Amino acid sequence: MSDGREIIVRQLPVLANEIAVVDGMRVREPSQTIVDAALMLDTVHALCLFDWALHVELMDKTQLLDLVAKARRRPGVVHVRKAAQHADGRAQSPLESRCRLACIDGNIAPDELQYPVENNVGIVIAYGDLAWLKRKRTNKPLIAEADGKDPHARPIPLLYDRRRQNDVVVHECDVVRFTWADGLRPAYIQSVVRAALAAA
Repeated sequence: MSDGREIIVRQLPVLANEIAVVDGMRVREPSQTIVDAALMLDTVHALCLFDWALHVELMDKTQLLDLVAKARRRPGVVHVRKAAQHADGRAQSPLESRCRLACIDGNIAPDELQYPVENNVGIVIAYGDLAWLKRKRTNKPLIAEADGKDPHARPIPLLYDRRRQNDVVVHECDVVRFTWADGLRPAYIQSVVRAALAAA
C-alpha cells in the first residue's frame, strides 16, 4: 500500500569484483554503495556520509577518491567530488561535518580536527572538534565545539560541557559553540568564526 510518495528505482550494472558475501548472502561492496548513495544527495549530506564511512573504517580516503573518480560520468558527481576531497574520518558527528563544510565554503577552513588541548603539564584535557591555530591578533587557538542535540542537551553532559569549556579557556584557547540549528545556517557559522578569528 502506498502513502502517496513517489518511489524511484534505479538499477545499475554490478561487476563481479563489487560483490561481497556477508553471512552467506551476496551483497554490493559497502564502499561502492556509499558512493552510489552520495550521488543522490547534496554536498553537505554526501560529506556527512563520507566522513562517517571513513570514521568507522568502511573505506579509506584513497578508496573513496578512486571510487568517485570511476563515477566521473554519473549525474551528481561534481558535488560528490567536492565532498570526497574534504572528507575526513576524524569528524565524529554530522554536525561537525556541517560546521566544517560551512567554514570551507567561507574560506575559513579549520587547521585541525580533534585538536588536543593540554594542561600545564602536558596532559590532554579536551579535544576541540575544529581548531584554528594561525590567528592574526593572538597566539591562542580558536576551538569550535559542535554540540549535537541529543547527547549535549541532557543534564550531565551539559554540566560536563560547561566544565570542559572552562578548562579549555583556562588553558589559553578561545571557544565558540554551535548547535544543530546553527548547522543549518552556514552563513551564521561563517560570521561567528570570522569574528572570533579577528578578535583580539
